[in-house]
Amino acid sequence: MHAIDTHCHFWPAAFLESMRGGREYFGWSARNVTGDVFVLDGRRSHARATLPSADLADAATRIETRMKQQGIVMEAVMLTGFLWNYDLAEHDSVAFARDVNDELAHVERSSDGHVGLGHLPLPHTGAAIAEVERAVKDLGLRHFGLGTNFDGRNFDHPDIVPVLDAIAEAGATVSVHPVFFDGLGTPERLTSPLLKGGLQSPLEIGLALSTVVTSGVLDRHPEFRVWVSHGGGAAMFAIGRLDRRWGSMSEDDRPMAQTLSDYLRRFWYGNLLHNDTQLEFLMSMVGHDRVTVGTDYPYPWDHPMGSAHWVRSAEFLDEEQRRSVLWKNAVEFLGVEPTWVDEEG
Repeated sequence: MHAIDTHCHFWPAAFLESMRGGREYFGWSARNVTGDVFVLDGRRSHARATLPSADLADAATRIETRMKQQGIVMEAVMLTGFLWNYDLAEHDSVAFARDVNDELAHVERSSDGHVGLGHLPLPHTGAAIAEVERAVKDLGLRHFGLGTNFDGRNFDHPDIVPVLDAIAEAGATVSVHPVFFDGLGTPERLTSPLLKGGLQSPLEIGLALSTVVTSGVLDRHPEFRVWVSHGGGAAMFAIGRLDRRWGSMSEDDRPMAQTLSDYLRRFWYGNLLHNDTQLEFLMSMVGHDRVTVGTDYPYPWDHPMGSAHWVRSAEFLDEEQRRSVLWKNAVEFLGVEPTWVDEEG
């Protein structure tokens, strides 16, 4: 069976060209180490990175590679995590978002294998709303990728709620991904790379899912579609406590109309949970028809056998459930037409 990857990343072509050419790009620069391995110097990072050999600048080769690796015939692509650039001043933040969205729109128009998750200058409310309108009306983008917070502001913050409403009113979707910087936990507490890499993302996603609900956007816009990575993160394991807390609040204090668990099937969830027990638990909570394949490509966070191959081999799924998780659920969320036919139908 074919698969759609709803959790993968790209590096903007202008960024790659600038790094390889020794030029700065919105505060980022690179020092060549060897070949395509660089030390990236940015406003808050000095990281060693390998620039991808096949990215959206060569979209056809990239999707051919994904097909060979895991049978992936379509990708919903968002920025690589460290390049959210939410700390840019408004003028640069808008220019960066426009560059990214122009590229995504071009790739989406020219490739059957890619759906672009647009970028927004999220910290600048008015500019973000304006870019939603431009991206949808002028570029034809229908989806946006959002980091889980900026400067500690969650999705129920007054600066972000109008942006969510604007996306919903435009008939577009949101895919939520942990931010690379400003995640939950301080360096003093997340002392080990194991914790920072392994625990921070589920914490961030759990808080993001919860604050999408407490923002009230799902009450105001019943058709709004939201996808979250990492199986919904920590919120899925705290749902009973969250519901209990809602039940103990007065009606005037409740931030949303129903318990949080009543909203769980309003979301779609990436399957990047890494073991059978957690994936089975997620499906018991939300149903197999709300789970999609996510690989975190091109980063080494995928399931050891590959998230798509994992679904194909999972003994706790029947054939129709596998097909749903591999591509049917993504087709529903993204609103795309499949251009392939599985051998099973």
